[in-house]
Amino acid sequence: MERSLKNPVACQLCRRMLQKFVRSTRLHENPSLIPLNQSKSFITTCLIITQSIRVIMNNSVFVDANVLLESFLKDRKGAEKAQKYIASHDVVISPLTAHLFVYFGQKDGISLEVLLGLLKSHRVTDCGNAEVMWAVHNIQGNDFEDALQVACAVVNNCKTFVTFDKNLANRYKKFILMKLL
Repeated sequence: MERSLKNPVACQLCRRMLQKFVRSTRLHENPSLIPLNQSKSFITTCLIITQSIRVIMNNSVFVDANVLLESFLKDRKGAEKAQKYIASHDVVISPLTAHLFVYFGQKDGISLEVLLGLLKSHRVTDCGNAEVMWAVHNIQGNDFEDALQVACAVVNNCKTFVTFDKNLANRYKKFILMKLL
């Protein structure tokens, strides 16, 4: 870590955030994905990791909340199709999807421990100011939740958005490749 950084607490926070990112994206299993070099400054390393995030997400498939819910909740007619798709792809979800999954899962009688365990197997996009502003400026129709889900996929450079919602797919196909299950 570069000694010229004035705030050691901020440096520790950045280091923890980077460690969390590396673990969550499985980069610790394949460190060659990021060209870390001991001679580079900490800030340069952060920039390299930020660029690598975009590359990693660029090949990702974002699944809409309805796909994840169909895959796991009881008596869902699209369950088999959703399960097969999720099992055969490296999927990404949004924090909104994670929330809906836990909320409806608990309503369906599934324990929080089981739901959280299942969420650990998925990468999660950011959902902050950039995503909200994208949704505000690009909303199609009157469903903000749909706009926010698409924003999470688009802003985080996912290549495909997978959903059961035909209307959503038609409204947002100009922004991202849509796959309708």
